[in-house]
Amino acid sequence: MACFLHQPPQPVQLFKNGKQLAFKVSEKREKVKRERFQIMATASSAIHKFITIGTKIVAVGRNYAAHAKELGNAVPKEPVLFMKPTSSYLSNGGNIEIPHPLEALDHEVELAVVIGQKARDVSESTAMDYVGGYAVALDMTAREIQSSAKSAGLPWTVAKGQDTFTPISSFLPKSTVPDPDNLELWLKALRKVSVL
Repeated sequence: MACFLHQPPQPVQLFKNGKQLAFKVSEKREKVKRERFQIMATASSAIHKFITIGTKIVAVGRNYAAHAKELGNAVPKEPVLFMKPTSSYLSNGGNIEIPHPLEALDHEVELAVVIGQKARDVSESTAMDYVGGYAVALDMTAREIQSSAKSAGLPWTVAKGQDTFTPISSFLPKSTVPDPDNLELWLKALRKVSVL
C-alpha cells in the first residue's frame, strides 16, 4: 500500500455499528515519542496528488505468521501478492463505507511502504533506494466474501478492494523512520455510545 503526504499525522476516526476505530503507530525504541506518529487521513493536496497519480496498491498477504495461523493458513514460502484498486483509498477522515449486507469486516493495521520512483527488476541490495517513505494504513477485508472467493479459487480483490477499504495516513519521509523493522504498530478500537 502506498501514499504521498508531507504533514505531521493527526487522528482519524472511523465508525462501524457504534464502534469508533482509532489507530496509531509509535517507535518502540523511543518511549518519549510513543505518541509522536498518530495516524491521519488528511485532505492535504499531497495525498490527493498521490491518489491521482498513484497507479497501484500492491499488498502482501499472510506476511505475519501469527495472523496466518489465526486464519488457519500456512505461512507461504513466497509472498502472496494481491492488488487493491486506488478507489479503495480513504484519505480525508471520512467513514469507511460498509457494503450491505456484510457482517464480518476485519481491519488490520499495516506499515505502507511508499515507492518513490519507478522500479522494475530491483535487486534486494538496492531495494531500499526506491523507498520514498512510509505511511500507516488499514487493510479492510470483507471476510465472508474473501472466504467464498478463496474456496472457489478466485482472487481476493472483491473482498479487499471496496471503496474506502484502504484508509491511509500522512506520508512519513524515509529520513524520519530510520529503522522500519523496529516499529510497533497497533490498532485500538474505542466504543462510542449512541443514544437513539
